[in-house]
Amino acid sequence: MNTKKLTCGTFAKLCNTTKETLFHYDKIGLLKPEFIGKNNYRYYAPEQFFLFNFIETLTDSDTPLKEIKSQIKNFNADSFIGFLRQKQEYLKQKRLKLALKEELINDLLNEIEDIKTSNYETVRLINKPSETFIAFKTDVSAVASYDDLSEHLSRFFTDCCNKNIFLQSTFGFIIEKKNFDKELKASYICAKALKGSKQAQRYTLPKGTYASVTILGDKKAHLNGIKRLEQHLKELGYFFAGDLIALDRFSLLYHKEKNEFAVKYLIYVKKDKNNAD
Repeated sequence: MNTKKLTCGTFAKLCNTTKETLFHYDKIGLLKPEFIGKNNYRYYAPEQFFLFNFIETLTDSDTPLKEIKSQIKNFNADSFIGFLRQKQEYLKQKRLKLALKEELINDLLNEIEDIKTSNYETVRLINKPSETFIAFKTDVSAVASYDDLSEHLSRFFTDCCNKNIFLQSTFGFIIEKKNFDKELKASYICAKALKGSKQAQRYTLPKGTYASVTILGDKKAHLNGIKRLEQHLKELGYFFAGDLIALDRFSLLYHKEKNEFAVKYLIYVKKDKNNAD
């Protein structure tokens, strides 16, 4: 036996894999040992590491072992180049998709950390840049029951899927100013999109001062909360100057009551010159 040959265990360690994986590759004829000793031990040549690494690269790109074996067994330079270009494009798309998922996780992490530090019904005045949402026409109450929301959300997500829109974690509702006193009836379901937003109707919140408050409870609690918010803003010398956006704050994760919602409201406000200090 050539002294440069490696035992199965040593070769497995070199490749950062298991002997069982090498046994399987041998069994299916994908990567056979260079030499089998009289004791039936498998021995591999050091240069077989590069073939193993190539196989692992292709399996990481979700290529079936059967296809890898076929490409190696029936090697043809032209077809192999085409095969590798397909894998190259596949990995590029996968990388982009993973980047979107990473951004989604970052968005979710920031949202949950914000929820954790939120004091319910504490009003904050914040300056926000212009922000654009994708919007889907609806006529559901922003704090409807889960059963009522189900059909509307299903149509919204189906529409986004058909348009290849990749959404962020938080969805919400746009309540036009004219509907503030009508059970918070929403005109649109909305969400921030990480990808594909140009293919959908868009709604833009203007740059300016916003009142932000998170309310927890049933529909009545939210209606009363918005009335208290308006009164509180009047006392501060502000008035509602735009539509209301209601962002669901992971009610399913945070609260067990079926029709209890945690909603973050954002409302564009302006100083009331008649009551200005």
